[in-house]
Amino acid sequence: MPTDRPTPARTGAGLTARAGQGESTGENPADAGENRRAERRPRRVRAAQRLPRRVRVARRLARELPPARCGVAWVPRLEVPGADGVTLLADHYVPLADEDRGTILVRTPYGRGFPWAHLYGVAYAEQGFHILLQSCRGTGGSTGQYEPFRHEAVDGQATVAWLREQDWFTGRLGMIGASYL
Repeated sequence: MPTDRPTPARTGAGLTARAGQGESTGENPADAGENRRAERRPRRVRAAQRLPRRVRVARRLARELPPARCGVAWVPRLEVPGADGVTLLADHYVPLADEDRGTILVRTPYGRGFPWAHLYGVAYAEQGFHILLQSCRGTGGSTGQYEPFRHEAVDGQATVAWLREQDWFTGRLGMIGASYL
């Protein structure tokens, strides 16, 4: 069945999106502004995996969500450097699509599994957003000691600095969450 969505290519380093990502446009990179980062090389995601079964089942049962625009891969337990040398664990939900719609950051002390993986990770990644679901300091496998609200600003800033270094980050960033999130 023909489709206008790209097909992901498997590489030794993970998944790479096709269909125009990283192709030269003939424009001067200095004139491209914020799009310069997305044009200079293909989007590359290290060690992407299939979504966990419980998340796939939950998605099938969630009839109230809009239909998926693309498939989703999952990169679990990314180690993101936080402030003061702590390691913050995060799961990256990767949209397998041609269109980059930006990145959504979710920082939580409640863990990265159910229901957050389904409500934020898969639901938004299926619409074309990169989702970084991150455990706060001292929770969900992240190092350091959990002290509510004390380190959130500096750890959040360190996470954004890390995001800026990623090949797949386009420069468009949003945050979402409920309660403490």
